[in-house]
Amino acid sequence: MYRVLLLCLGVFWLNGCFFLANENDGDSDEVKGFKESLPEEADLKIRMGSGDDGEGSGTKSGYGIKAGDEICIDGDGDKVTGPLYLMTRSAIWDINGGILHIFVWLKAIVSAIPPSEETAEGYVWGPWTRDLDRITHRLVMSVINEDQGVYEFSLQGRPKNDDSDDAWVKLIEGEVVRGDEPFHGTGTLDFYFENSHILDPTLPQNGVAKASFNTESYPYEVEVQFEDFYSNNNKDVLITAEYTYVKDEDLSGEFTFSASVDFEEDSKIENLDVVSRWKASGSGRSDAEVTGGTLGTDLITIAECWEDMYYATYLDTSIPMDDIIECGDAGTCVYDE
Repeated sequence: MYRVLLLCLGVFWLNGCFFLANENDGDSDEVKGFKESLPEEADLKIRMGSGDDGEGSGTKSGYGIKAGDEICIDGDGDKVTGPLYLMTRSAIWDINGGILHIFVWLKAIVSAIPPSEETAEGYVWGPWTRDLDRITHRLVMSVINEDQGVYEFSLQGRPKNDDSDDAWVKLIEGEVVRGDEPFHGTGTLDFYFENSHILDPTLPQNGVAKASFNTESYPYEVEVQFEDFYSNNNKDVLITAEYTYVKDEDLSGEFTFSASVDFEEDSKIENLDVVSRWKASGSGRSDAEVTGGTLGTDLITIAECWEDMYYATYLDTSIPMDDIIECGDAGTCVYDE
């Protein structure tokens, strides 16, 4: 829905090269503990079923609704892909490829190079400056409680031509708490896009994003929030949104999101609430409500079900809409309303 988070990836290119995540034999116990408190990307990644990689590439057979005569067909004879599935998929791609991917780069940094400095609170990696970048970065880690596996960290930035310590500002900060097993636990992330924007006004995003996770035991949970966020320097379209993902061990799951956005760009804010659920196969259902803004007191509801290749088997709206085909049978849905 909002392909806005790729900025997070760029800050971890050092001199144009990726870090390779190799283990440093000389790591201190504190650094080793910090690494073991960072979650695995696979545990955070939102996936639509056991055979899907989160990008709609297919599912295992033998579960849920299968492709067949149940699929909705449009007036041109083509299979219908529903709008709620597309909206859910777009939001999942944004979160997987942006905010949650940050832990890959954190792990790569602390695994590939030794700390440049030991402080009273912990360690520092960097600073470094990418070619042609206006911002110099560093990673700062603080040991809060080594025995309990509690660590705080921040990715910081400053103008590349300013060497003063007072110039550092936080671009991302968070806390990780190790659970009973390495790489499983809880944590938080805060993204300060406005600070990045101040350091380099050409960066397209602004606002604040927050994330939290719990991967101690199933069901895993991930939450992401955006506050007064905008992209491409378009201050007229502010986004306030909240996403919640619950993952079961078989990779069935539930993904809910709420957003307050001026969809019509007429200075009237609409409220969107979507609940998407899927089985281990990927077969699923989404239900949405749109209120406020241009709608006034009206309420729009949309119900959509899809089979394990994500083609719609049922679409229904409370108000006829030109761009949504009403079709199918509610009996094909793997979840009731």
